[in-house]
Amino acid sequence: MIFRKVVRFAFIGAVLIAASSAYGQALSVSENSDDSPPPSAPDSELGLSGDFDLDAPPPPPQFGFVNQQTTDVDQSALRLASSPSSTGALANFDIVNGLGPDSAMLLEPDEVFHDEYWADYQLLPVRNLYVEADYLNWWAKGMYVPPLVSTGPDAAGLILPNTTVLFGNQDYMADTRGGARIRVGSDVGCWGCGGWELEYFGLEQEWLGFSVGSDSNGLPFLGRPFFNINPLDGVGAPAPPARQDAELVSGTRTGEILRGRVSVDLTSSFVGAAARWKCSLGSNQGVLNIQDTGDSRFATNFDFSLGYRYFRLSEGLLIREDLTAVDLNNDNAETDIDIFDRFDTMNEFNGVELGVHWLTAHRDWTLAVTGRMSLGDIQQSVRIDGQTINNGVGVGGLLAQTSNIGLHQRNVFGMVPELEARLSKQLTQHISISAGYTFIYWSRVVRPGDQIDLDVNPELLPPPVNPITGPLRPAFAFRDSDYWAQGLTLGLNIVW
Repeated sequence: MIFRKVVRFAFIGAVLIAASSAYGQALSVSENSDDSPPPSAPDSELGLSGDFDLDAPPPPPQFGFVNQQTTDVDQSALRLASSPSSTGALANFDIVNGLGPDSAMLLEPDEVFHDEYWADYQLLPVRNLYVEADYLNWWAKGMYVPPLVSTGPDAAGLILPNTTVLFGNQDYMADTRGGARIRVGSDVGCWGCGGWELEYFGLEQEWLGFSVGSDSNGLPFLGRPFFNINPLDGVGAPAPPARQDAELVSGTRTGEILRGRVSVDLTSSFVGAAARWKCSLGSNQGVLNIQDTGDSRFATNFDFSLGYRYFRLSEGLLIREDLTAVDLNNDNAETDIDIFDRFDTMNEFNGVELGVHWLTAHRDWTLAVTGRMSLGDIQQSVRIDGQTINNGVGVGGLLAQTSNIGLHQRNVFGMVPELEARLSKQLTQHISISAGYTFIYWSRVVRPGDQIDLDVNPELLPPPVNPITGPLRPAFAFRDSDYWAQGLTLGLNIVW
């Protein structure tokens, strides 16, 4: 009896539920016209909010997104965004779903997706990997060289200051020179934290050569000026006071003709490298900040960088003499004499780099300005060498003697600030060209011309006097100065 009552009540309940369901469906049909389409899913389920236009053109490649996670956007939502609207009017709507917590970027498709707005509001592509190759047309601070070669009407006319300096007493190697720079990097999270960049640049090695010589009669008179701190008379006795003097390269003197040629070679090479980590400063979730100015839209971003910086400046100065002494009192017997002085310097900077990078994009143009400051250790190296070949090999030339010859090194603290500006034009989704300017300043470097001591004790000249009287000169002492390089850049940039 009880079981039958339970079955009866269950049957009656099922009938009532079925009837209620059928009544609800009938009521829904009666409220819609015969031609009305079935109700659509709520906007929130599609990842959209607002109205949209079914007559809108299809979206271009996902340039408007500045996040690599945009491929996760629900494609049905994107297709619906360009499907017809009953009103035919465009209204703003935002993509709010499907991007994930690291990609929450709100864009307006009526300004990003449609061709008529595309040219006005083009943003930057995602830089999962980029390569920037630049041609450099730079110039650098010249190298000062003291007076090294002089000429005059006679031997007395070779002595400073009453002489004509043929080489030296001014700066050299300040002309423009070419070079190349390459950067490879990635903006992980699209302009967000975790980006990295590797850089290498180099200016072509600059060479400057000078050479002058005499004829077979030893004319014109040529000399190498120096300051004689221990003058000697004709028999080798001291003849003070110290005074300006010159070594004879070519000319005539009693019973002898000296034919000669003197040459000077300068070289300079400047390279640099960096490895840096980047993090966005001025955007939320690593997204470009978009600023609406009314009739146009700009995308801006601030990046902070921290990394390692390396610079190397290598320079050299070589003075060479090729002499032939003709003994007029010995059947014009000839004696060949070869002399050289060499001064090589190298500066290597290893330090920490701090940088700030500002970028703004409008349409297909991008302006980027970067400031960096590197602080660290500078290893300064000076190598001095000299030799005289005259019926044997002697150590030392004229300005390089046993008193200063050798490898001299020290480490000092220094800084290298850098400023860079770059204007880029986007050509395709993956390729752009750029033009820019770079300035690099190096606080402390040693350069060859500064390491030359013009004070000479003639007793040190090969073969040296034994014992030597007077001071040991030329002497070595570190003399550093600053250095800078600046110039224009033309670049080709590829983005994947």
